[in-house]
Amino acid sequence: MKHAFYLAILAAILITAGCGKEDTPCPNGFIGEDCDIPVAPTFITITRLTVSGWPMTRPNGSGWDANGTGPDIQLVILAEGTGQTLHTSGVADNVATNAPRTITGSWRLSPGQQNIAVFIYDDDELLGRELITAAAYPAWSATTGRPATISFTREGTLYVLDVLYEQ
Repeated sequence: MKHAFYLAILAAILITAGCGKEDTPCPNGFIGEDCDIPVAPTFITITRLTVSGWPMTRPNGSGWDANGTGPDIQLVILAEGTGQTLHTSGVADNVATNAPRTITGSWRLSPGQQNIAVFIYDDDELLGRELITAAAYPAWSATTGRPATISFTREGTLYVLDVLYEQ
């Protein structure tokens, strides 16, 4: 009788436990028998952008502002390829250093938009907007996967983005 009881328990375990990877769901963003095939996210949301190290002077060495003060920094985030503006920050007047500047929000890339472009401008009321520097980077790729934080440097400027992915 004991044997029958143990056999019944063993059978129940084998029936409910399944075997191997077939019964184990892949982590979000992957498919395949070995969960090794990345799948592009449906939506990508940027929740934070931090930039630092932009040039404090023009390429010719002159200051951004005629009065000798630092640039009036404005950050713009675009969905590269479509040119859709995701966010335009307010202007930080007379920025004295290129120490980190952070903006937070919820800026969503539509399906098919997977590259982010960030523009840093000197925005003067009288002279208009002058480009200080800009960079583009993929928010997702099959090789980089779905990192929660994307960090990259272009021409001395450091860009750090916090990102969420939805399937």
